[in-house]
Amino acid sequence: MNTLTKSIIKLLITGAVLGGIVVGALAVRNRLTEEAAEGIPSVAVERKTVERRVPAEGVLEAEKATPIMPPRGSRRLRIAWLKEDGSAVEEGEVLVRFDREEFEKSLSNGEDAQKSAEFKLAIERTQNLGAQKARDRSADLARIDLQVAQERKTTEDDEIFSRNELLTSNIDRQLSEARVEHAGAASKMDRAISRSKVQLLELEKQAAELEIGRANDGLSRMEVKAPHDGIFVYENDRIEVGATVYRGQTLGKLPLTASMEAEVFVLEADVKGLVEGTAATFFIESQPSKHYAAKIKKIDTLAKPRHEDVPIQYFTITLELEETDTTVMKPGQRVRADLTLAALDGLIVPRQCVFQVDGDMVVFRKNGETFDTVKVKLGAGTPGLVVIEEGLADGDRVATQDPFGRASEAEDGEDDSTEPKEESGS
Repeated sequence: MNTLTKSIIKLLITGAVLGGIVVGALAVRNRLTEEAAEGIPSVAVERKTVERRVPAEGVLEAEKATPIMPPRGSRRLRIAWLKEDGSAVEEGEVLVRFDREEFEKSLSNGEDAQKSAEFKLAIERTQNLGAQKARDRSADLARIDLQVAQERKTTEDDEIFSRNELLTSNIDRQLSEARVEHAGAASKMDRAISRSKVQLLELEKQAAELEIGRANDGLSRMEVKAPHDGIFVYENDRIEVGATVYRGQTLGKLPLTASMEAEVFVLEADVKGLVEGTAATFFIESQPSKHYAAKIKKIDTLAKPRHEDVPIQYFTITLELEETDTTVMKPGQRVRADLTLAALDGLIVPRQCVFQVDGDMVVFRKNGETFDTVKVKLGAGTPGLVVIEEGLADGDRVATQDPFGRASEAEDGEDDSTEPKEESGS
């Protein structure tokens, strides 16, 4: 027997020994698995129909609401008193009172400006009257001088009076004519100036009267009253006593409670499959025992976070209520809803019974005293249940945990990224 033959025989003997060891190890492992199988819980696979429901939460709102705003014409107001948020009010009841200080100050300033303008007008008219009388006297004297000069000219004789006297008389006459003309022009100009001053003072008085009118108008509207019966709801948490509000800003709403709707929020990942008209049920958190029927009226086109500091995205969905119970439902009440999607129909198992092994989705089907690893094809599902399209039959039992400790649970019917554990002894 040569050396090569001896080596081959040695290798064959070693392989046989190792094979026996592996077979023995597997036999021991199978035996341990069968003994442990008795303590593994399992559930029966059933063909049934299960509704798919999407959870949501939100608040009740009125379909129609009257906005409550500051009085028209106001630029800036400070809230002095507020009706309590969520209060039931009747038509004509005061909802908001504003601070009167700014309007009272404006009224006082306007009254002072009006008195000042009236005083200045009185002075201007008195002064103008005195100045006019003085100008009229000057004009009368100039006309008298002119008349005397003209009469002197008619009686003068060139042969009696000297040339110098004649020249002086002529100069006096011309001066009197100039004085008369100047007095008339000055009087006309002074009257125009006085009229301009009076007009400016009249405008000043009118501006003061306008300010007084605005102040009185503002003071008459320092209260906002309810236009009809309803529930007064604040617009946001910044509406409070002492807050400054501006023209056109919405302070709150007065909902018409005869017809209500619910605004709920659904996680972005759960909105798939929801459409307008989808059936829903909801209950008011303060009265969880009573449920109400509704349907989806509107779905927002974009998801957005509900809170600034939390990046989770939600779709806002408006629910149309089948009926409004006015004795119970109030705007702002928190609600929880279930939105019903298409029903699951088929072989349904709990999602916890589906695992991932070597990239395949599997279940562990009970076979006597042990479990078989069975590949399955998953269908639609809910957060807790999933449809098995292929791999199982009605009446099979599957383990709710991995009997071999080498698989990971599936998530949402998709491959799990966790690597499968290696079997001991393999």
